[in-house]
Amino acid sequence: MQVNQRAQLTRSITAADAAGATAPSTVLRFPEGFDAPPTVRAGETVRFDIPKSEILPHVAGPAYHGRETWMGRLMVQVNGGEPQPYVFAQSKMGETGAYLGHEVRPVDVAIPADASSVAVWIETRGIEGERFVSNNGANFPIPVAGAAASAPSAGGVEERSAFSTGSTPQAPDAGAGTVDARQGGIHLEGGGKSSLYALRLGVHAAKVGASAIARAAAPQLAANATAAMDRFLANWNTEGRFIPENVDGNGAVKDTKLSTLTQSRHLYGLVHAAQNTGDPAYLQRARELGDTILKHFVGREVDGKRVPPFFHEQVEMQGASAVSQASSAGGNNLTVNQQAYGLSGLVALYGATKDPALLKDIRALHNAFVERFHDARTGGFFDHAHADGSGNDGLKSYNSTVYVAMSYLADLAAVDQGPGAPDYRGQLRELADLVVEKFPDPKTGFIVENFDADWRPAWREWQVQQAPGAEGTPQTFSIGIVGHNTQAAWFLLRQFEESGDAKYRDTAVTLMNNMLAKGYDAEQGGFYNAAKREETRPGERWMWGTNKSWWQQAEGMQALLLADKLGVLDRIGADGVSGRQALEDTLGFWSSFSRPGGGEYAEVARDGTPVPGDLGGFGKATYHVSQLAEVARDAAGG
Repeated sequence: MQVNQRAQLTRSITAADAAGATAPSTVLRFPEGFDAPPTVRAGETVRFDIPKSEILPHVAGPAYHGRETWMGRLMVQVNGGEPQPYVFAQSKMGETGAYLGHEVRPVDVAIPADASSVAVWIETRGIEGERFVSNNGANFPIPVAGAAASAPSAGGVEERSAFSTGSTPQAPDAGAGTVDARQGGIHLEGGGKSSLYALRLGVHAAKVGASAIARAAAPQLAANATAAMDRFLANWNTEGRFIPENVDGNGAVKDTKLSTLTQSRHLYGLVHAAQNTGDPAYLQRARELGDTILKHFVGREVDGKRVPPFFHEQVEMQGASAVSQASSAGGNNLTVNQQAYGLSGLVALYGATKDPALLKDIRALHNAFVERFHDARTGGFFDHAHADGSGNDGLKSYNSTVYVAMSYLADLAAVDQGPGAPDYRGQLRELADLVVEKFPDPKTGFIVENFDADWRPAWREWQVQQAPGAEGTPQTFSIGIVGHNTQAAWFLLRQFEESGDAKYRDTAVTLMNNMLAKGYDAEQGGFYNAAKREETRPGERWMWGTNKSWWQQAEGMQALLLADKLGVLDRIGADGVSGRQALEDTLGFWSSFSRPGGGEYAEVARDGTPVPGDLGGFGKATYHVSQLAEVARDAAGG
C-alpha cells in the first residue's frame, strides 16, 4: 500500500473530526452486515460498527506491552485515491505499563460530496511486530447512491496476513437473514449460523463440512508452529542429533539433560513443520532425532535381564553417546505419561515416512506398554509400572487414560491399519467408555482425575486444599485442571467422530459447558489453569489462581474446533459466552503467548501479560502448538 501510514496513525475517529460531520446518518456493522453490498450517499457520515471479535484472532496483544498503539484500522478509499486509516481498536496501558486489553469503538467516516466509489477493508497490527498486515484478501466495494458501483481499487492491500485466503467475500447463502446482534453472525436458512469468518471467506461451514473459523485461523497457527520449531532448531546439537530442551528465556542452552516426553514432542513438531511447509529439511531433522530416540532412549534390559522394550525417561547426552536412566523418579518405576508420549513423535514420523522398520519398533513398544500398564481386570492403565514387569502402583488417573489415548493411541490407530495391527480402536473404545462412565462428577461438573485400581476416586495429596468457608471454618476442596477437562472433551469428540456414538458427544458437550461456566475468562478470553471443583463460599469465583498456560488454551481450542467441524459448537456455551465466541476470543488471546522470534511463553497473567520464564524445559516443546495447527487444518477440511 503506497501510503505514509505512520503519519496518519493519530487521525481522529470522532464524528467531529470526520470532515466536520456532526452525527452519523447511516450505521453499518462491518463486515458482518455486508452479506449484500450496502449503499451510502455522497455527503453523508457513515458509522462503521466493527465487532471486537473481528480483530482478536489477528492482533499482537501484549506484544506491544508498555505503550498504547493502534491494533485495528478501517481503511477507506474514495474514488480510487489514497486510502485513509481510521483507528477502531487500540491497546490500552495502565499507569505502570500493564496491558489492559483492547478498546474497540465505532468509526465515523464522512463520505465526500463528490464520491462516486468507496471501498473499505480492515487492517490489524499483526504478531510480526511493526509490519502492517491485513486480515482481508480483498476490498469491499460500497455502491454510492446516484453513482456507478465501484470495483475493488488497484490501490488495495499489499501485504496479507496468513489468515487471508485471497478470496473475495460473498453472500453466504441465498435466503440469509438478519445479523444476530447478541452473538454476531448471519442466521441462515434451516437454522444454521455462519460466523463472521464464514462471511468473509465466502463459505458456510455446514455446507462444506469444515469449520469456517478453522479455515481462517489454520494458516496463522501453522506459521506459529513453524516459528516455534525454528527457534528451537537454532540450538540443534549436530553431534548428538537432538534438540536441547532446557533453554532459557533468551534462547541459551542450559544443559544437555533430556527427557523422553520432551524429545518426542519435538519430534512431533518437526514432522508437522515438514507437512506445514513442504520443506524436506524438517523431515530430515525428524529422521535424525527419531534415530537418536530409538538408539539412546529405548531400553531392553533391566539389571542384565532382557525385558520388553521401554523408554528411558531421562538421558544425559555426552557428545554422541548417552547415559540413560530408566525412570525420572529413579529406580525401576516407569511413568505412564512419559512412556505414552515417548511413542507420540515416532508415530508421527511413521505417518510421514511409512518406514516398515520404524513401524516394527512402534508395535513392539506399544505391545510392551500394554503388557506392563494395562489392567485386564477392571480396564484402563496404571499410573506406574515396573520396567522388569514385576508389578504396578495400583493407581489410575487422567494421565493413564486420556493422555494415553491422545498422546499416541488415536494417531496410531489412524496410521497403522495394516495386517497384524493391534486392536487400537478397541483399546480406544475401552478408554473412552471409562471416561464417560467413571470421570464426570455430577456434584461439581468437573471430571474426577485420580482413582484407585477399582476406579474409586482417590485424589492425590496436592489436589486437595483448604480455604476459609462461609463461617470462617476451613472447608476442603479439590483442584480441577481446566485443560484436563477440555482435553477429555476433545478425546470424546474424536471418538464420536470415529464411532457416531452419541454418548461421547453428549458427555463432551457437558464437560465443555461446565468449563465455560467455571474455567473460562469471558471478559478477557482464554481458559484458566485450575479451578476449585467445590464452592467453599456462596457466590465466590471458581478460579484457583488467574494465570493461563499455553497448553491449556491449545486443548480448549482443539475441543472447540472439532466441535465446530462436527456441527455441535452451537450446543456449547454458558453464562453469556457461546462456544463460538469462546473459540474466537481464545484464538485472539493465543497471541498473548507469542515470544518475539518464535515460541510461546508458558504462562501469561489474566490480562495476557507474559510471565517470564524459560523458552523450553520438561514438556515445554513444540508439541501443543503443532498439534493445535494440525487440528485446525483438519477442522478446516484438510
